Amino acid sequence: MTAQFIALILALGAASQTNTGEPWATVTPPSGGFTIQAPGTQKPDPNDPMKFSFVTEDSAFIVEVDPLDATLTRAVAEGNQALIVGYIAVMRDEMVKNLNGELASSSAANFDGYPSILFSFSGTVGGMSYDSRMRIIVTDERMYQISAVGTAGKLTRADMDRFHGSFALAAHAPVAADAFRTISFNQFVCAKIPSIKIRFDVPADFIGRAPTPSIEAGCLWGTRDDLERATRNPNEGDFSALRRGILYARVSTNVVNDPATGVFDQMDGSGEAGIRAAIGQAGGKVVTWRKETIAGLPALQIVADVTDSRVYMLYLGNIQFSSNVLLLNYYHPKTTSAADDKLWARFIEGIRKVE
Repeated sequence: MTAQFIALILALGAASQTNTGEPWATVTPPSGGFTIQAPGTQKPDPNDPMKFSFVTEDSAFIVEVDPLDATLTRAVAEGNQALIVGYIAVMRDEMVKNLNGELASSSAANFDGYPSILFSFSGTVGGMSYDSRMRIIVTDERMYQISAVGTAGKLTRADMDRFHGSFALAAHAPVAADAFRTISFNQFVCAKIPSIKIRFDVPADFIGRAPTPSIEAGCLWGTRDDLERATRNPNEGDFSALRRGILYARVSTNVVNDPATGVFDQMDGSGEAGIRAAIGQAGGKVVTWRKETIAGLPALQIVADVTDSRVYMLYLGNIQFSSNVLLLNYYHPKTTSAADDKLWARFIEGIRKVE
């Protein structure tokens, strides 16, 4: 990518023209696994069909898609978020250094539940000053490098915002409504708490999103449209009008787990009987009550009908963080059906140890 950047910067500098406002188009390469908006003319690379470049008179907008190398493949399989973020941070630093640049900003917030770094930098190459913004994302199978670079003062912040803001991961191929995929613990909790050796299965069209950076806000998994609905106000989740439903993972703040006995308690000493009694007092009718071991961890699964809604909850204990309990919920679609129970059962079945 560095050589490509240098060549483009020098070429753009030689053009030395003013951007005349070229039209934007939405691009969704069939094999790319993404969609994005970009201006200018696409410049195919005969040596790399997975490099998508769009050039205007003074700027270039690039998406490069690469398979994971052995280090990242292993880190993804192990759910080693720290290694992945460290790896792409080294890539960031080497790129800025090789381009005689200076880092202006950098954020390691996850992108759709995947490790990512978004950074801006500027510098001078071949006597030409440039500005750039780049994002690196590591998914289960690929690394995405999304870059906007242009002559200083001509590549506008609005164009960088539009380019990066329009990037979205897309399914590599159409998926069946009942298809699931496996993700790491780190992905499932948006890397907000220390990892443990379990994995989850989620519907294949679900993506992850942290509504706010706080640990208490947890991590949501759903389709993009449902997540947009639920997080329109990130401080007040709205799960009332979902199309496909949302899975929600967060550290419990009112139930703890005794590491010696595996018993769940509301912090009042009443144990699991107290939790059940509280559901009844709230007007709930228990449909499923199952104390079991899941992926080697103590678990309490509760499904209850409350007024005109069905509540799905799973407490996983012995996570060795804070209350020692991870609370998992499924918020069903506005139009309920037997498919809701089926999805929840499939989700529970997919929680397993990483050997």
